[in-house]
Amino acid sequence: MPLIARKGRETITIEGLGKKTMSEMNVVCPREGLEVSVALDLLRERGYGMSCRFEHVHATTGAQELHICLLADLASMSPPRFLACLDEAIRQSLQYVLSQGH
Repeated sequence: MPLIARKGRETITIEGLGKKTMSEMNVVCPREGLEVSVALDLLRERGYGMSCRFEHVHATTGAQELHICLLADLASMSPPRFLACLDEAIRQSLQYVLSQGH
């Protein structure tokens, strides 16, 4: 089952790690860079949710899911870099849709 991140004391699930609260998740994945909860906040500010499957971070909205980065890469990412990866994922998604003639 993938990680579905939520704020507060709600639990989240990441494959291989089981259910964790957001504060436990930040302990499980200690970071000098971006914490999972900060990445979630950045996505929420832009109207997206977060899903992590197979150690990949995805931005989700409705049925759309955009690959942003590897979960392990958050440790070395700044918020601007994370948002640049989101912008690139959106751009690639739009290019694909346009190339399909939709």
